[in-house]
Amino acid sequence: MKYNLVLLQHEQTKGMKSFGPKALLKIKLHNKTDLIINHQLEQIAEATHGSGKIVLVVGFDKERLIKKIDLNKKYKNIHIVDNNEYKTYNQAYAMMLGLKEITNNLPTIVIDSGVLLQKPISFDNDLITKNNVVFTNKSTKEFDIGCTVHDSNIEYMFYDLSPKWINMLSISPKYRNIMCDLASSHKNSNIFEIINYSLKHCDTKILS
Repeated sequence: MKYNLVLLQHEQTKGMKSFGPKALLKIKLHNKTDLIINHQLEQIAEATHGSGKIVLVVGFDKERLIKKIDLNKKYKNIHIVDNNEYKTYNQAYAMMLGLKEITNNLPTIVIDSGVLLQKPISFDNDLITKNNVVFTNKSTKEFDIGCTVHDSNIEYMFYDLSPKWINMLSISPKYRNIMCDLASSHKNSNIFEIINYSLKHCDTKILS
């Protein structure tokens, strides 16, 4: 399936100001050592098959981040958006900036900076008709937001619930404007709070 991706790399990670964005950490994945951001972009480019739009939202230490990105031919569909208000507003504002850049009728995947993709993303055809929030049943200390679920539909998201949200969601084309408007109205919210606000308007299922 073809889709867009919005990758949020705008935040200043606590305790890492002198180092820079988390995306610039080097990690080894599948016997290849590279920056987190390059690992993410490589898998994202694979997933979009060169068809959807990739929006990279930057903010903190943006010049160094952009300089380090390997912007070669396979990433030719990347569009960089500058979040000048990363110190003022929360995740919702950054997501809104990214969603405003999407104008086609493809589903959009939103991925937070803390998500390290272990393998190329794979989603099903439900992306067209529903929003999907990606969870894991594995025990993890990295993610602390979970949800209550009824018949695979999300009822509520908050701290210390299970299963755990891995900071990734897909937004249906028919709900994209709703999600963008909610994020615009609640700029200081976290993304999970925007998902909660959207539940009365959008058909939202759990994906694991």
